[in-house]
Amino acid sequence: MRRLLVPTSTTTALTLAAAVLAQSPDADAFFEDVCYVPGGGPLASCSPLPEVCRPAGTDSAACKIAIIAVTARRRNSSDGGRSSVHTDVTYLLAQAVGFSATDAYWIAAYDEATDLGSFTPRDNHSMAVGDGTLTTANVSGLVRTDRTSGGSLLHVIAPYNHGLDAPVPGIDGLHPDPTDAATEVTLANFRAWALAASSAAKPACTAGLTIRSAAGDYATGAACYATGTAIHGSVSLFGPLDLPINALAGPQLVQDSATPIYAPDFDALVATDGAHDASAAHAADARLGVYLHMLADRISHHVCEDVSVISGPTASGFSVNLTRPECAQPIHLLRHAWETGVDFAQLAPQDRTTLAMLSSVYQELVAFARVRGVLRSGADSPAAQATYTAQLAAALEKFTAPDRVAALDAVGCAHGLTPLPGQPAGPAQ
Repeated sequence: MRRLLVPTSTTTALTLAAAVLAQSPDADAFFEDVCYVPGGGPLASCSPLPEVCRPAGTDSAACKIAIIAVTARRRNSSDGGRSSVHTDVTYLLAQAVGFSATDAYWIAAYDEATDLGSFTPRDNHSMAVGDGTLTTANVSGLVRTDRTSGGSLLHVIAPYNHGLDAPVPGIDGLHPDPTDAATEVTLANFRAWALAASSAAKPACTAGLTIRSAAGDYATGAACYATGTAIHGSVSLFGPLDLPINALAGPQLVQDSATPIYAPDFDALVATDGAHDASAAHAADARLGVYLHMLADRISHHVCEDVSVISGPTASGFSVNLTRPECAQPIHLLRHAWETGVDFAQLAPQDRTTLAMLSSVYQELVAFARVRGVLRSGADSPAAQATYTAQLAAALEKFTAPDRVAALDAVGCAHGLTPLPGQPAGPAQ
């Protein structure tokens, strides 16, 4: 195995951290674990857990420096990548509960595009497939790095505590309730938008913040909070350094371009993607993908978010405090490295986010499939959920990216599911 070049000085470590953070502030959850080789070549592991970080759960200073180094190197040497959690797993689970392979693909594609701005599938040789027909629309306003559009607030999702600038007592973000409009404001707002008949039928707002509803929450009001109201705050990097968040309330920006596109026009934007499909079902798939990404990220970042909060409104607007030590970049990157390619049993219960995500995403896919009238018979049983989540979890524990993808493919094949575009068919298919 090639030895890692682990920096020994704090200055070098911070330089590497800055290189990572310049491209990815503290917002990527279930980040890309499958990296593509420039010009083509076998899939590579983006951030394999360094030797100094084993067994999984080790969080020493040397380990944190090593994971920063390997992540920085990954950013500089790969030709992009994908998250096997957001893409491969979402695709298989959507089929498992009853969505067609086509619907499952677009749900998964927009799940991944919420991180990257757009998504095109690639095969096991890092080559794009579909000739553009499988490429999502540009949803750059939703991405994790956009701290002015509110995109970052869709990935690091702080709960709401009756307007107070204090964490919600006893909250469990490992198992969030996305229907809790009083506390899980962002999730509840985007869940309602995903369930709506169209993107204009329900508001999807910056940070999920609407005008106050009749029930007293800020997630389910009839319109977004007053456009232009400040949503300001900071997200922790390392030590005393923080990144500012300066967003504005109102409809969520979905494409950050010279002619910006906002959430009410999301369905029309999706109709221009590679499928050129203007149907309500296609747009609903895309909105569901965005929402499922947010749900997974809420779980992924829960240790940080559960001690954070959205507060307000005050005369100066809303504020978001994401500067607790649990939000700092070194532990944030390390926790993501624990989400694939490790034995989950070695982790502390709070860090078994992948297992929690599998259950929550499965349950939500069941709920949405039921609304769409496509729920597969028996898919809502505890036994069905347990089978799929256990098998996919075992596949995600494979250390290398090629082995991980192959194991996920094998789960799909065993259940007769259509392979993700670019992946080989199983022997029985």
